[in-house]
Amino acid sequence: MEIEGQLLDYPCARITREGASMNTQTRTETEKVMGSTMISILYDRIVRLER
Repeated sequence: MEIEGQLLDYPCARITREGASMNTQTRTETEKVMGSTMISILYDRIVRLER
């Protein structure tokens, strides 16, 4: 779960650093989309490592 949190924080931190304004709603929406994508990628990588 710690890795998941770090994966979700990265794009939000990157967007904020690049000067785009993010409100709470935007951050939540981004976390939902990125969370699904990142978790899928993470599971895929784990499966490949286990082969």
